Amino acid sequence: MTNDVGRNDPCPCGSGTKYKNCFGMNLMTCSEYVAVYRSELEKSHSEKDKLVFQFFTDTLEDIGAIFAKSDKGHELIASRVQLIALFTLVDVLASYWYEYRNRIGTGTPRDRFASWLSEFCYVPENKEFIGSEYEKISIDRLYELRSSLVHFFGLARTAVDTFGIAPNDDEARSTMLSFIKQQKNKGTRMYLIESKKLHSLISEGALLMLGRWSKIIKDSQTDETKKWSHIEGIDRIYTKVMNEGAVRVRYK
Repeated sequence: MTNDVGRNDPCPCGSGTKYKNCFGMNLMTCSEYVAVYRSELEKSHSEKDKLVFQFFTDTLEDIGAIFAKSDKGHELIASRVQLIALFTLVDVLASYWYEYRNRIGTGTPRDRFASWLSEFCYVPENKEFIGSEYEKISIDRLYELRSSLVHFFGLARTAVDTFGIAPNDDEARSTMLSFIKQQKNKGTRMYLIESKKLHSLISEGALLMLGRWSKIIKDSQTDETKKWSHIEGIDRIYTKVMNEGAVRVRYK
């Protein structure tokens, strides 16, 4: 764009709008800028798309490692640490989906957490949700548990509920189940949280998200609006990964 254009002159992009109300006010309202911007985005999209999906694959793979076992079959990671990692995974998935969907919602960690779970985990399509303990636990309560674990490493009581975190040891788990049963008989609202079941719920949610993504990509082949919505969404995630993410470095 030339610097010789007056504020009240027609914008050189040909929109018919005064320069001050087009390129001079907002780049994304100027067709000339948008054309150049989208051309650059399209050129880099394939590589960005590949990196974003590789990042998600690496993240899911790394989280799966928290269930590693010793030669004797004992889990190496404590259940509370497993839960912290799983809630962190939800935070990551929710944050990047929020970026992809063009920042719909307030954007607070709680809002992103609740939005992602309600869209992909607390739904009939998630086979790990139906009939599970999570049908009895609200997303708000689960977020309180998430916060207590991540910030206080194991304070498992929320405002009105108490959560028992299932130990990995079978004997300890049996003791925990007996204790929870006793507390419920006394009228206490207490729930057992098992890291493996939470992992299954989140993993199924991640698959549903990827399925949604695949449909958007398919629809974008014939819909120009959806095409650019997808390309720009991937660009926002890519930018966030590059600025804030922990990308796995691969050595040849």
